[in-house]
Order: sequence, then C-alpha cells, then structure tokens
Amino acid sequence: MKYKILDSSWTGGGRSREGGVRRGAGGRRGRGGTGLFGVVGLVGYAYFGCYELKPGEAAVILELGRYEQTVETPGLHWHWPPPFASDDIVDVSRVRRAEFGFPSDGAPSATQRLEGTVQTRDNNIVELHFVVQYRVKNAFFDRYRIADPTQTLRDAAQ
Repeated sequence: MKYKILDSSWTGGGRSREGGVRRGAGGRRGRGGTGLFGVVGLVGYAYFGCYELKPGEAAVILELGRYEQTVETPGLHWHWPPPFASDDIVDVSRVRRAEFGFPSDGAPSATQRLEGTVQTRDNNIVELHFVVQYRVKNAFFDRYRIADPTQTLRDAAQ
C-alpha cells in the first residue's frame, strides 16, 4: 500500500495522512516494551532460584537431578532456576524422636504393645518402652541415600 505525504510535518511522526501508523517503517516504536518485558521475565524466572536458609538448616542442591552440593550457611542463596536445579531444605538442628512400645499421647494400641514386647532367652516376656532421640548429621544422606529413614531407624532399634 502506498502512502501519500501531503505535508512535510507528517514525515517525522511516522504516520500516514490517513492517521494510521506506517508499516515497515523500521522505527523504534514498540520495541522498548518487548525488551523490558523480556528483562522482567528473565528476572522473574531467576527469582525462582533464590532460597533462604535459617540457622540450623541445610539445603541439598541438585542440578539436572544430580547431587551438586550441600549448603549449610544461613542467609540468602541462589542456584539455577527450575528445571535446571532444585533445592531441598532440611532442618538439621532439630532433635527428632521415635517412640517404641508406647505412644506419647495415651494408651498403647495392640501394634505398639507388640512392638515393645520381647521374649528373653529363658522364655520370659518383657515389655520395653523406650525413646530414641537423634539429629540429622548429613542432609543428603537423610533425603537421598536412605529409602525410608524412619523405618530404617525402627528396624535398627529393635
């Protein structure tokens, strides 16, 4: 479509005499918004790689599903955003407990009584009630090297 210029004042404005915007003019109009949108999108995407560690926490960082590192220093940290990297935050300062033979909230059930019952060498039956308290030392082992940490503890304690 050809445009006719009636007045010289129309040449600098990028508009035709019909009042529409010239197509294919190669001007810079409309490009700044696209670049700004791209930068805001990139910053927003990078934000998903930020995480904060409180004192007593550790983060296990996986890059492309492979173990990369364990971060234990408190503060704000960054890794590549998903799907390239992920973090799993573990509370390593909390003392965890597992109870055997009795619940802490009332009377034991039949399963809990059986769990605390032991037959001795001289065929006597003894009821044991005990608590195992532990703290996670290695966050990576707790999350990824042991299939079920709670069940492993229960099996080892008996």
